[in-house]
Amino acid sequence: PYVIGLEQPRTGPLRFYPSDPLINRYIITLPPGTKLLSKPNDLRLDTSYFTATQVSSLDGNKLSLVNTYVTKDAVIPSNQKDAVLDAFQQVENSLPATFIVAPPAPPVQQQSQVQQAADQNLQPTPDPTPPPASRPVD
Repeated sequence: PYVIGLEQPRTGPLRFYPSDPLINRYIITLPPGTKLLSKPNDLRLDTSYFTATQVSSLDGNKLSLVNTYVTKDAVIPSNQKDAVLDAFQQVENSLPATFIVAPPAPPVQQQSQVQQAADQNLQPTPDPTPPPASRPVD
């Protein structure tokens, strides 16, 4: 889990300190003809103590995923601990992001010249005609 110790009984408030945004960007170039079958759901959480987003997109053959996370300056009463845990659990459940793609289908091509030549070599060839029998000359 992201927050260690939140599962313990709490008597005091939860204190969050502001942070710089943590941004992770991933871009994958898919081979031409690859199809995106499924992608992770986008995540957008904006609470009084943190903001987290996960956005994926496909632009042409560029598959991208951007994760952003930043904590805010906040004090949350201890009786809201379960709501805080649920929010962090949503972020954790979105990781790792999973994409399912189908590889490009092999192109249908006319029979190659090499294959045609190989096929010709497999066809039976007639036996060469023997030369005429030689006859003794009278």
